[in-house]
Amino acid sequence: MKNERITENIFRDLLREKGYYDDKTITIEEQSSSNFEINKALEKASKKGTGKGKPEFIINLKKENIILVVECKSDTKRHSSGTLSKPADYAVDGVFKYAKDLSKSFNVFSIAISGEDKNNLEFSTFL
Repeated sequence: MKNERITENIFRDLLREKGYYDDKTITIEEQSSSNFEINKALEKASKKGTGKGKPEFIINLKKENIILVVECKSDTKRHSSGTLSKPADYAVDGVFKYAKDLSKSFNVFSIAISGEDKNNLEFSTFL
């Protein structure tokens, strides 16, 4: 059985390796944010359309005034639907949904990541 937490751990470890957790100009949060404006933008951004959106990672690059939003899926078969119409089921579709809502107030860089093997991940990035 696939486990999305493995994908999240791989990404979290990558952030640690790059020193992002130690950089005081970067805030890394998971599922929600302490930033009022980010929370407001995600208030109705649920991938299922039923409430608050909860991306796996919300990274605030304060110096660049950019928000990175990250959506993970454990299975590379769930990377993208191709139509971007299934945000609850696919990483790319989901991250597009979050980016759309956040982009009304922020410059957004989006990352979709799928897979459970560090050496065999699928990444897509969007600005």
